[in-house]
Amino acid sequence: MSVKYVTCPTCKGAALYDSSNESRPFCSSRCQLGDLAAWAADGYRIPVTIAPQSVNSAVAQVDTVDLDDSSFSSDFFAQN
Repeated sequence: MSVKYVTCPTCKGAALYDSSNESRPFCSSRCQLGDLAAWAADGYRIPVTIAPQSVNSAVAQVDTVDLDDSSFSSDFFAQN
């Protein structure tokens, strides 16, 4: 069986890709925890641009919600 190495996503070093490496695909627990910290701090985001007309139409939809509708129950908060 051949030894397989992959590139560590954090430090770009060589990482053993085997069940003996508990941190795989990372090279070490330090790189693994650094990646987890980046996720926790919202370090990985997909940039999204919202067109102004989309925001305006969303606000218009919220403005038209009828809170006096019979399907809206104010008893929900009283029960919990």
